[in-house]
Amino acid sequence: MLDTIRKILAGAMLIGVPPALAYWLVLHPWASFWRRRRPAWAIGTASASMLIVATPLAILAPAWLAHDLGSQPLLWVLATPLMIASAWLDVRCRRQLSLGILAGVAEVTEAEDRPRLLTQGAFARIRHPRYAAALLGLTATALFANHIASWIVWGLSLPGLWLIIALEEHELVQRFGAEYERYRERVPALIPRRR
Repeated sequence: MLDTIRKILAGAMLIGVPPALAYWLVLHPWASFWRRRRPAWAIGTASASMLIVATPLAILAPAWLAHDLGSQPLLWVLATPLMIASAWLDVRCRRQLSLGILAGVAEVTEAEDRPRLLTQGAFARIRHPRYAAALLGLTATALFANHIASWIVWGLSLPGLWLIIALEEHELVQRFGAEYERYRERVPALIPRRR
């Protein structure tokens, strides 16, 4: 039973994480292009990119998931606090974010329709709490699943997330200008400063 759960988690990482990265790589670098069109076009195209990336991964998943590194209780011990921290941070973020913001609609809408810059709650301590939660969760899942596929996805997601953060920051500077620059100077990206 536990091996089945580990395999399902590894499969979820394999089939879910690269398409999620593709989604944001369609939105962030092209945000100004998408703003000149309807948000539905941007979200539709980004969603289609997810499907395009997920399909071959789903087909290849059984072969990738055959490489199990074994059940390691010590890794579960390491994974547990990371998963708790990820869930806690994710809940704090979701209290402040609408479904539209979570889907990236704010990035592709005209200025008068966009929400204000978030600097309270989780965003008061780090600029990218959603990505911090994702990194913690991905690390916890890779530790618990302990499949070659989960470790490959984890390793590739690190530079992928850094790229998405850089693209998002560029877009946020365009959107909020000096206000975001001041926020970026006083609040760290992913790791909170000691008070």
